[in-house]
Amino acid sequence: MTAPARLPVSALLDKPAGNIYFVRTRKAIKIGYAKCVRKRLTALQVGNSNKLKLMFSIPGTKDDEARIQN
Repeated sequence: MTAPARLPVSALLDKPAGNIYFVRTRKAIKIGYAKCVRKRLTALQVGNSNKLKLMFSIPGTKDDEARIQN
């Protein structure tokens, strides 16, 4: 198992306009970026027959989310 990605301190100090979220499905964990996590989770749930569960979210930018994904 790999170590979790570290976010740059600037991601927390600059008060990003959005959040990076971690959502669990039955088989996977989805990581994404949204300005409003609640709305994004609702939109994701519409297209998924399995119950999605928000694990947590952290302040971040689209660039931060891309770094976590890679």
